[in-house]
Amino acid sequence: MTRAHVFTALIALVTACDRLSIRDRNTIVEITGPSQAVDTVERDELELALARIRKERGDRADAKLPERVVLAVLLRHIEHHVLLMEAARLGIKGSTTSADRGVLGMKEERGDRAFASALIAGHYTESEVREGLVEGSAIAQLLTTHAHASVRVEDHEIPAAYEKLPADQKLRNERARARHIVVRTREEGNLILEKLKKGASFAQLARAHSIAPEAASGGDLGWIERGTMPAVFEECFKLSIGTPSPLVPSEYGFHVFLVEAREGARALSFDELKDRLARDLWTQKLDLAERAYVDGVRDRYLVEIRQAALHSLR
Repeated sequence: MTRAHVFTALIALVTACDRLSIRDRNTIVEITGPSQAVDTVERDELELALARIRKERGDRADAKLPERVVLAVLLRHIEHHVLLMEAARLGIKGSTTSADRGVLGMKEERGDRAFASALIAGHYTESEVREGLVEGSAIAQLLTTHAHASVRVEDHEIPAAYEKLPADQKLRNERARARHIVVRTREEGNLILEKLKKGASFAQLARAHSIAPEAASGGDLGWIERGTMPAVFEECFKLSIGTPSPLVPSEYGFHVFLVEAREGARALSFDELKDRLARDLWTQKLDLAERAYVDGVRDRYLVEIRQAALHSLR
């Protein structure tokens, strides 16, 4: 069953469930599993999710969301609960250790103050983030074991995919092998240019002075394709090989570029594309297998939706 079919079935179910006897007025959905285990989707869970969507859309806090948005959120939460119930039924538990590592990683990446601000902005608590990571771990294990394990890409499928690929997707844009140095001020940039004119090593100057992540590798950007990087990097396609650029300002600072090699646009051979095609096929099959598995699991659970309570969310 496709997502569109599930969505249609969900709308029909919502319309048909006035007669359901879910007693708690805060319960929007009651889910009963094959082993008669019961879980619920509560009003506050959905209201919080809808509030986050309003904020992302820039809507007022009391703005009425389109029905399709509300139903999409409802479907997502039903599937989440169903998959957690299925994981529990099969004895699959989420990893608290990986959840703790995940929270710690967020704090280290953002800093404690920025992490706390992000929690407030998203209407989350730290414990809710950790719980979400644990639940996500359980669902990931379930899908890996029961949906993904059988996915295979056969050798004969890759040449067929290459033949079906539109001609423009077999082209590689012009590309350049380049380095750059990024400094904070124009004065620093002019000093770099003076040193380059006197014969200083571009790579050594990058290691010593650049604030870019590539500084440790001598400013090496590797091969970059025209039209695939931020606009400032288009300067690389105006330069002669081996000649440093003038200072190029950007939101990051002031850049000096050096192009070491260049290749024109050309068609890519099967051998050059086969690994990418194999990855793309695997991803497509993974998505289809996951969708089929999730739909199959959901169909084994009784989902009862309280229509009046759902309409009150809108």
